[in-house]
Amino acid sequence: MIKSLEWKPVIIGIIIAVVFYLAGIVSGQNFMLYAFLTAGMAVGFMISTKYIEGLKYGALTGVIGAIVVLVLLLVMLVMQGAGTAIISAFMTTLLIFLVMNVILSAVGGAIGSVIKAEAAIDRTPEDLEE
Repeated sequence: MIKSLEWKPVIIGIIIAVVFYLAGIVSGQNFMLYAFLTAGMAVGFMISTKYIEGLKYGALTGVIGAIVVLVLLLVMLVMQGAGTAIISAFMTTLLIFLVMNVILSAVGGAIGSVIKAEAAIDRTPEDLEE
């Protein structure tokens, strides 16, 4: 379990996910998958070289970030005139959206930790020459 929670990387990951998501809305593209994978990778890279820790922090970032993005999406739907019937029809899709973002962030966290572990390996000058 996470003994002492480091909030700074989690907050940075949430900001990355929300900014990418909003950039996707403004540009008319869907950056949701890239947003949460990139946020998870950033958090995993900042946290540890242990992929389990990266996975846990990536999942935490995914949960909080997906809830923030979900609230933004619901606010946008209400602003566009969607009533409760339309929003309740979207609930299954929104729950799938939440689960998918948590999984993507967790996988990104593990990848980020592995990248950090690989970057931390001491290399001899012969290995660096081509």
